[in-house]
Amino acid sequence: MAHKDDLESLREKAGQRARLAAELGRARQAFRSLRFRKAAEHLQNALELKPDDRAIRRRLCFARFASWFQYVALLLVVAAVGLIAFLTVTQWGPALRASLAPTPAPRPTPTPTNTPVIRTPSPTPTRRPTSQITPVPAATADIRVELLSARTDGQKVSADFKVLEFGSDRTRLRTGDFQVWAEKQQIPFQLQERDADDPVCVIVVVDNSGSIIPGLERIRAAIRGLNERRKPGDQLGLVLFAEPNRVEVKQPPSDAPLNDRLVNGEGRLTALWDGILKGIELARTCSLSTRYLIVMTDGADNASVVLKGDDRERAERIAQMAKAENLGICTVGVQSESLREEPLQIAAYRCPYSSTARFSDLVSLFQNIFGFVRHFYRLEINAESLPPGTESVTLRVLNAAELRIELPK
Repeated sequence: MAHKDDLESLREKAGQRARLAAELGRARQAFRSLRFRKAAEHLQNALELKPDDRAIRRRLCFARFASWFQYVALLLVVAAVGLIAFLTVTQWGPALRASLAPTPAPRPTPTPTNTPVIRTPSPTPTRRPTSQITPVPAATADIRVELLSARTDGQKVSADFKVLEFGSDRTRLRTGDFQVWAEKQQIPFQLQERDADDPVCVIVVVDNSGSIIPGLERIRAAIRGLNERRKPGDQLGLVLFAEPNRVEVKQPPSDAPLNDRLVNGEGRLTALWDGILKGIELARTCSLSTRYLIVMTDGADNASVVLKGDDRERAERIAQMAKAENLGICTVGVQSESLREEPLQIAAYRCPYSSTARFSDLVSLFQNIFGFVRHFYRLEINAESLPPGTESVTLRVLNAAELRIELPK
């Protein structure tokens, strides 16, 4: 019986030694792959097996402590590397780029000679216009120029553009940082830095006949969209049209929002052209120089009495009046069986025709009209200063970027 107990004890010790050897082997592999925390766990498992040899237990305890120490040291090294990288990018980066930038070579000092110098009086310099620019040093930054819009009134060419540096707005540039060229000639110009686009006056001319009832909610939603997207300083006015005797100014131009509930579809006829004429008349009372008409209808004219001719002729006449008064007309068609889009397309001036079947078109239209653009520059050139036949000019910014601007016809 005692012999059997000794045999079981020997087997248990042999199994314990095998498990101990396995844990030590796993710890050794973890050490080699720099997984110090895993190695410490295997060593802890080995200690829990309670080896008989006291020297082995001491070595296991020391090895476990060394594993945890190396694990903490590795974490500290990783944190230090991350901190150094962060400081390099945020604080030391600009100084490092500046130190690596090439320095200009010194100009050679002229050697004095004994040859007498004959001095001639220099001509009195003529004062150059402030819009003329002087050469500027080349820039090393990533500069990009984006054209926002270009327009002309026959006497002056205007262009709005943004200057981006590394993808962000570059502001506070001086006139001397820009050059304008046309036909290999340097062109004088005026430059303004603007924080926001000009305020605008928008007159909304809405069909209020009974036929708009199916699209009434879309028209009201469009009017609410106008209220939401205007800038401080913008003005809104409202004209409703139905029969000739019901072409009415509901809201004169003001800072107040439009009341979309005034559009109710109570009329019986559609005096479209009379309504647009009333809108042009109301736009003349705007106190702002930038003016637009937004005309919304679902059908063709069937009641106008002021302008003569067919729809095409009257639409052309409306566009001519808009051009003469520098007034933008945006026409919007509410999809229906009676809608005639061609006259609305002809009457549109400085603004595209849109359809409320795609309300997203109206959102972008209102965005363009109200001009939610921040931090841009406005370039103005007198048409008389351009060489005859000039079709485009080149804008150069900081001698680092160029923008070709096609002149509007």
